[in-house]
Amino acid sequence: MMKPLFYNPNLLPDVSVAIVEIDTSGQILKAEAQSKFARFAANIAANENLEIIKTELGKPLAKNSDLNLSLSHSKYWGAAAVSKHHLLGIDVETLENRIERIAHKFLQPQEIESITQNRIEMLTLYWSAKESLYKLYSKKQLDFANQLLIKPFELNNEGELFTSIKIDAQTEIKNITLKYKFFDTHVLTVASLPQEMLIS
Repeated sequence: MMKPLFYNPNLLPDVSVAIVEIDTSGQILKAEAQSKFARFAANIAANENLEIIKTELGKPLAKNSDLNLSLSHSKYWGAAAVSKHHLLGIDVETLENRIERIAHKFLQPQEIESITQNRIEMLTLYWSAKESLYKLYSKKQLDFANQLLIKPFELNNEGELFTSIKIDAQTEIKNITLKYKFFDTHVLTVASLPQEMLIS
């Protein structure tokens, strides 16, 4: 089993997380090859070899296991979170200037304007956090700007965000735990919700 770049068996209660570095030998691998490293990370996080398949909606599933899991990868990292009793969403993003070009797709105009410092870090964290929320719910298409909600926060190297998912005008999943951590060139986000709290 490959050595993890980062491993925390208790990043959140009942949630184990691992990150592995993708060995590219100087080349950028295709997404399919990158995803294999996320599966390696899942084996480390679970401390066992998992047979991972995908549901019709593309959500990863550990076959013949009661573990919940979520996977992510960038050009350089593969990441995974596993849990017995919590639904999960994990995302890892590289800090890049191009995040400015897509900010309007996942934030309201007033939210974008309010970010006056550390813009790349803040925008990437917002994007990654909403990706994690989207993966956690994984039941239908969601509008990133209007349905995946994050309360204003002060940026730190690592911390916790207050988040919720607005399903429709009457229904909202509140108090979803979301942890984040910055590394030199990446940010990691992990969203967690007890299984019994999920609303369809």
